[in-house]
Amino acid sequence: MDTNHPSAGSASALQPKTPALSPPLDPPPYTIFQKGEKAILMLILSLIGFCSAISSPIYFPALPTLTSYFKVSEAVINLSVVAYLVFQGIAPTFVGSVADVIGMRPVLVLSAVVFTASCFALSQTNVYWLFAVLRCIQAAGIAPVVAVAASVSGDVCTPRDRGGFVGTVSGMQLVGNGFGGIIGAALILGFNTWRAIFVFLGILGGFAMVLSALLLPETSRLIVGNGSIVPKSILNRLLFSVLPHFRKQLTNDYSTLRKRNKLDLLSSYKILVVPEVFASLVPSGIHYAGWTIALTSLSTELENRYKYSVMHVGLIYLPQGIATLVSSVVTGKALNYYYRYRRAQYDEKYKDTAPENRPSFNISRTRIDICIVPATSMVIGLLMFGWCLQYRKAAISIIIASTLISFSTVSLISCATTLLVDLFPGKSSSSISCLNLVRCMLAALFTGILDHLIQSMGLGGCYTFMAGLCLLSDLMLVCIILVRAKKVMSADTVSEKQALEESEEVTEKQPTSKAEESAIDTGNVLLENRQPKLS
Repeated sequence: MDTNHPSAGSASALQPKTPALSPPLDPPPYTIFQKGEKAILMLILSLIGFCSAISSPIYFPALPTLTSYFKVSEAVINLSVVAYLVFQGIAPTFVGSVADVIGMRPVLVLSAVVFTASCFALSQTNVYWLFAVLRCIQAAGIAPVVAVAASVSGDVCTPRDRGGFVGTVSGMQLVGNGFGGIIGAALILGFNTWRAIFVFLGILGGFAMVLSALLLPETSRLIVGNGSIVPKSILNRLLFSVLPHFRKQLTNDYSTLRKRNKLDLLSSYKILVVPEVFASLVPSGIHYAGWTIALTSLSTELENRYKYSVMHVGLIYLPQGIATLVSSVVTGKALNYYYRYRRAQYDEKYKDTAPENRPSFNISRTRIDICIVPATSMVIGLLMFGWCLQYRKAAISIIIASTLISFSTVSLISCATTLLVDLFPGKSSSSISCLNLVRCMLAALFTGILDHLIQSMGLGGCYTFMAGLCLLSDLMLVCIILVRAKKVMSADTVSEKQALEESEEVTEKQPTSKAEESAIDTGNVLLENRQPKLS
């Protein structure tokens, strides 16, 4: 009771109506999406992303058949692979920026529509030039979903559980790269035509389109905040939001809205200059390029050197496909566990320090530490793969090598994706588009010069060269992160000393309210200090 009021009785009567005397309200939850709803989101995003990832490797077993059908050389047919990768890299850099402004749902549904239409058109094509053009449209249509899916994870997950969501979704998407070869081979063998591949992709895309149109909610915090705000545009509204279960959650809490960004089609390119981003993009891109050319060589070399049938080649793809699936789950759990471990250490060390005086939590180091094991296994896998193929070693050695390569690449890309979402929660689509651009461009470059590399250095020399590039890029990543960490530590020394002095003078204060726990959980204050301004 406020003793400054003239009347205690009147003060008591007016207390419920007086804001100054009301108990502090708990902050709204970061998101209204519950665990089950997040699981549905994860399933839909993984399926749409799977369509994007599988469209490239499912095509590899058909390359010899397409060369004969269109009566073109192997070099010319490889141009369709390169063109696909180029458009897969460029398209998201523009569409991702649009998604950050107009919302995630319209972009995901439209991408599925374009992909489905282009797949059915490809299945009816009879001339090579049109086939190549449609492949470019197919890539441009479906590629943005990878970046948008990562942005959704930033909208519905805090850093504490973001690693598991992002790692699982991005990993499950890349499972398409692992299983694409065997699925393509099975379709060609079963239907005796390459057209079956694109009919299958069209059906898969159509299913993803219907599922996303019916069940995928809008998650952009610019439009729906934490999910409690009814979107103004019908394109962002979920059909089932009229049901009582969803209507009671739509409280229109406008305090959770994020400040609207201006449309900046070059935002993905501006993010490239951030040291942590550049340092994580280059290794991820080179590792992905190594994986891509390994998948390309696998189909052609096994057929030419080992005289395997299409189905036999497809079976060789199966173990490394399983490795991508395992990697996505393991990496997601590892990212979550290690974040909580490092965050608990940080909170324990500075428990007596006021939050505003704490040094910045090193989120970059927390994510990148996970990369040490997969980066090492990637180098080993590439060396094994090249020399075992060159000397025609037993098929089991090829399977082990390709499994190491697949597991490592998925793990590294999952870590890089999670880091970018952490650093740019408000520009997740643009930042992941940047990752997609680098990895696809590097994959296109090395796919384009693959034949030249093999002819010049042999298979063993080619993949030794790639292993060396991977190792150098990994060392660059470690050096940049360590240098940046030292700068952050030196910059925070003054504030840390000041905080320790304050802790001796004031009473220890532990976070007890939900408001304080929410602030610590999301880590927004700490992340804002580490997010660069891109304007």
